[in-house]
Amino acid sequence: MGRRHALHWAKRVLAEDAHRADDFVPTLIEWKFGYDADPIDMGGYLLRGRIDRIDVDRDGRAVIIDYKRTCSASYGANKMLSEGLVQVPIYLEAVRRGALLQPIAGVYRGLSSAVERGLVTKGTLDAARTTSTDLREPEEFEALVAEALELCGLAVEGMRAGDIAPQPRTQGSCVRCPVAAVCGARL
Repeated sequence: MGRRHALHWAKRVLAEDAHRADDFVPTLIEWKFGYDADPIDMGGYLLRGRIDRIDVDRDGRAVIIDYKRTCSASYGANKMLSEGLVQVPIYLEAVRRGALLQPIAGVYRGLSSAVERGLVTKGTLDAARTTSTDLREPEEFEALVAEALELCGLAVEGMRAGDIAPQPRTQGSCVRCPVAAVCGARL
């Protein structure tokens, strides 16, 4: 039953996403960076990771998609950094530095529905699937990415200094954390 459910889900998501944005083509699927090649220098720390999907247009503009089981308001541009969700903004910069593409959007795509939340440069995509509060002017888009880079840089500095005490930002942070059961920081 689980396999049948997974196949049904996969067919539905693939059909919904087949033409998610005009002129953008799925180009990099499960793009790994920093594993087989050098990690990406993020200015003070090296990064490696895997991005679920990157759609690219003929001008080299990229849309980064990270699939999640569910997608709530905390994944949107207004809340992502206050919730400690830096994955999409950091991936935007990794794509710029590692794949040499120009990121214009980074979204968390819910698997249970076609809802997308994240960070989208205003005027670059048909925003029918994205909440209007996730649209940002180019300067705001870049500022949010820069703020995420700064947050990650501060976290790395803290780890290097041995200051790695758990500091969840919200009660919801512990729900998503894979080590919540052992860290002792549950709010």
